[in-house]
Amino acid sequence: MVYKVALVGDYPESPECVVGGVEAVLLYLSRALSQLDRFEIHVVTLDRWKRGGRQMSDGNLNVHYLKSSPLRTRLAGVDNTRRLANQLHALRPNLIHAHAANKYAIAASRTGLQWVLTPHGIRYQEAELHPDLLSRLYTKPLVRREERRAVASAPNLISINPYVEECLCENYAGTIFRIENPVAEQFFSLEQRNEPCRLLYVGRIIPVKDIITLIKAFAIVKREHPTATLYIAGQPNFHDPYTLEVQKQIHSDGVGDSVTLLGQLDEVELHTQFERASLVVLSSIVETAPMAIAEAMATGTAVVATDAGGSGHMIQEGRTGYLAEVGNHRAFAHCVAKALSTDPRALMMGMAARDNALTRFRESTIAKKTVEAYEAILCKP
Repeated sequence: MVYKVALVGDYPESPECVVGGVEAVLLYLSRALSQLDRFEIHVVTLDRWKRGGRQMSDGNLNVHYLKSSPLRTRLAGVDNTRRLANQLHALRPNLIHAHAANKYAIAASRTGLQWVLTPHGIRYQEAELHPDLLSRLYTKPLVRREERRAVASAPNLISINPYVEECLCENYAGTIFRIENPVAEQFFSLEQRNEPCRLLYVGRIIPVKDIITLIKAFAIVKREHPTATLYIAGQPNFHDPYTLEVQKQIHSDGVGDSVTLLGQLDEVELHTQFERASLVVLSSIVETAPMAIAEAMATGTAVVATDAGGSGHMIQEGRTGYLAEVGNHRAFAHCVAKALSTDPRALMMGMAARDNALTRFRESTIAKKTVEAYEAILCKP
């Protein structure tokens, strides 16, 4: 029997240019599942680039980009949820797999079809970091209510990190499957060059990622390792106040000659940066299961990150990387300097990280576990 499965969530505009962890997970997972003869895979996502509705097909993988609502504020959310639910009704899949406890999950719950939810990110925690006080006071309760409602309504849940269960699954009555995020196979086959003292950050340039703390820490590292360089891979918005704040911090710390804003990278460029890095750094305030950590581990690169959210469940302290206190740039700098001075290329930690990643994050491994979860759900009476 061929099962029709609909994955709903944020999908990249182009497979060669992925923005954010959810896009990466949806791309890698849908691609791996579509290689299995038993599944006909449909991805349903909202068009976020104002290109309109369209459909793309590649073998067993079919991607449906739905035109986003022209309405504004919360009315847009209601309209988009309706559009998603209507598309899912039209597809009539055997199973819906919603990614993120938001409009995608709510749309899945309204179909009356069998479905499973994978929460990505703890959205109410991210809402607490909005720079505008009124927005924080207004947005956080709404986001928290929507997130809790989505989780409570899900009959099945895939937990990508124990932190998800700590934050969202109190009194949850459904079935929980523990499956981590997949990493594309290409990351495991990269040629790791580990250029000395070359630091790499991969992610968006937004307050929750706390790039300011990273810049402050890097300025301290430079005093001990004058040849150190920092490359920031992420799409900057030069009209956004936070991007301007990051640029100002780089200038005030006097590290402009050693910090490079790479912008949004395509797949090939990103792989090159991972190959060259001696250390991947992540100074976030809030995280769940950051793809940057999983991808770094897959490439054999040690990681220094803050102990935000689920990061501590991914990094083995002193073996595959180091963890620093959130918001403490001196502690972060100490961890980076320790990794660089103990072994300038952090080779031993990188090798251990890759061995760990091979058993946890490979596309084929995650696809197998996901299929087992799907079958368990579909076999329920």
